[in-house]
Amino acid sequence: MKKLRVFALLLAIALILAGCSKGQDNAPENTETPATNGSETAAQGDVFAYPTLPADPVVTPETLPSDTAAPVPQNETLAPANANTNPYAVAGYSSVTSQSLALTMQYPTGWTNKPGRYTICYQQPAQDAVFPARIAVTVKTLKHTPEDKDDIITEFRTFFQSLTTMYEKDDFTVGDTLEETTFLGQPAYASTYVTTSGVTEVKGYCVITAVGRKLCVYHFCCAYDDYAAMEPLRIAVRDSVRYIT
Repeated sequence: MKKLRVFALLLAIALILAGCSKGQDNAPENTETPATNGSETAAQGDVFAYPTLPADPVVTPETLPSDTAAPVPQNETLAPANANTNPYAVAGYSSVTSQSLALTMQYPTGWTNKPGRYTICYQQPAQDAVFPARIAVTVKTLKHTPEDKDDIITEFRTFFQSLTTMYEKDDFTVGDTLEETTFLGQPAYASTYVTTSGVTEVKGYCVITAVGRKLCVYHFCCAYDDYAAMEPLRIAVRDSVRYIT
């Protein structure tokens, strides 16, 4: 009887162990797929694996060498260098001819004519300057043809003396040097002067030459402070003077 109970106990233990082993065999298989890089799926269905990406790299801005000029954008317009800022640059020149003086010359367009019997004269509009600039060409017919430069220089001194009547005689100073130049295609002599008109200091330029018995004087004057800026105008008008036949 005792042996029968021991056998029954052993049989029960064997059945229990057999059931555990069978339960493990029936467990569902693990179907999970290891995650992969890229866009491949890590498991079946709607679950996607997002690969771990490295942090954004730090972009170092490009630096140009110190001796290399920075590039200019294509849509950028550079201002021209040395732009003309002369306040006395004129828009153009007009021509005038005097049949009685047998002369033709150019003058700044818009300047005012100041007629004279032996002179072609034009003056800068008064509103454009404290002391309006003036250009004039004067012709004087002599009794005899000048024999040499001394005769011409003597006439030049006489012309300067006549200018002093327009200003304060004691405040009229002629330049120390007499420049030898050309005018109307002839040997000529030029000089400057400084004087005052009211409270304005004035600077003038005169050049004289002789063509046969005719003396011709070109005269330019303006405010002293404007003289350098107006020099291109002074030269342009002087060089435009011509005798006509």
